[in-house]
Amino acid sequence: IFYTILGRGGWDFAAGVALDANDRIVVVGSSRSPNFPLRNPIQTEIKSALSTAFVSRLTSDGRNLVHSSYIGGSSGEGLIGVAIDEQGNAFVSGGSTSKDYPLAQPVQPVSGGNADAVLSKISPDGRLLFSTFWGGPAEESFAGIVLRKDGMLFAITATGTEAFPLVDPIFSTPTSRT
Repeated sequence: IFYTILGRGGWDFAAGVALDANDRIVVVGSSRSPNFPLRNPIQTEIKSALSTAFVSRLTSDGRNLVHSSYIGGSSGEGLIGVAIDEQGNAFVSGGSTSKDYPLAQPVQPVSGGNADAVLSKISPDGRLLFSTFWGGPAEESFAGIVLRKDGMLFAITATGTEAFPLVDPIFSTPTSRT
């Protein structure tokens, strides 16, 4: 139906996509482009020498940005999961090695280790409503998320530590592959 390019001359990697109720397209990923296209941004610049995450919402025809922003800290991150609720809020997930990833009403206000899973909620007009680390002393990154109609959010990650924050776990210790 249409083709568009999101990025500007640097290394830009789209990893997740979803549609909101108005068929607007939400794209998440990571970028090294210092001039990535921004509109109503949460964050106006890359803080890392590596890559930083981005979240962009395009109109249903892909011709215009509703909002587009970097979201990251001074070390590096990427987003790969995105799910949209009935109000049009985008839940975005991935991983961060930054201790200063942007937070808003966090469940876990500090990084648990070298790399943590991150989860953020972005409003339909691009405001950061919620953002948190989620992890223990090992390296974690959310691989994907699913949002049920009742608002229950499911996320998947891997960890190598028993200190990963759990609520009502099926397994309370990491299992071995041997």
